[in-house]
Amino acid sequence: MLKDKLYIIKEKQETESDCVWRLTLNASHPVYEAHFAGNPVTPGACIVQIIKELAEDFLNRTLHINAVKNTKFLNVVHPKTNNEIMVRINLQTVEKNILSLSSTIFDKETVFAKCILTVR
Repeated sequence: MLKDKLYIIKEKQETESDCVWRLTLNASHPVYEAHFAGNPVTPGACIVQIIKELAEDFLNRTLHINAVKNTKFLNVVHPKTNNEIMVRINLQTVEKNILSLSSTIFDKETVFAKCILTVR
């Protein structure tokens, strides 16, 4: 949905239970005109969607969000000044067909957000 439009995957490093992606954000995407013109900020809903899409990429299957357990937006992601971000997702099985995604969005110096989702 947002992949290759709002962001592009530049690099992917994975292990059995986690994965780290390096992404480039598209500062000219229309979402930034509405959020906010002249001072573009990556919406929290888009960050959650990116996490879901990257988990789908990691698992190679479609996922559905059951719950957003905990989300902390610690710093704003400005696509013009922070156009390259990293996303780390750790996967844990909660119960049959339910996974917990513990994610961190960051760059070399800043943690932008931490989010825990459950998906099926």
